[in-house]
Amino acid sequence: MKVISPFGPKIAKLKFSSKLIKIINLEVDKIVSKKKLIKKFDYSDKLVGQVKQELQLPRAFIKKNLEKIIYNDVKKYINKSLGKKINNIKIKNFWVVRQFNNEYNPIHYHDGHVSGVGYLKVPKFIKTNLLQIFLIFQLVLNPRF
Repeated sequence: MKVISPFGPKIAKLKFSSKLIKIINLEVDKIVSKKKLIKKFDYSDKLVGQVKQELQLPRAFIKKNLEKIIYNDVKKYINKSLGKKINNIKIKNFWVVRQFNNEYNPIHYHDGHVSGVGYLKVPKFIKTNLLQIFLIFQLVLNPRF
């Protein structure tokens, strides 16, 4: 994990394993393959941009596949950026935005203390490994750590 501060808040840059990215993508593919699951996990009423599909990942999936990794990375981020050790972390939400041509998601804020973004699949014209993810954790103003 690399922590930088190019414009104010500390930002962490890290990569998930290719295996984890594949697991997340398979879960999303499973959800979008069934209309019933799309409806169940639809999170699009929370959208700020012009994007048709935003899907919340199931809590059981998060607990099994992501929780431990996210907890460890957030703890490292807080320690590196604030010099504090924390024990209590709560994942409020974890969702995937499926964005296609002519869709956009403007700059916006999330509640909570730490927020992140990751890229699971990118168009082929963007020269990067499709199975790499970069998460950016950004500390929100007035942290309570």
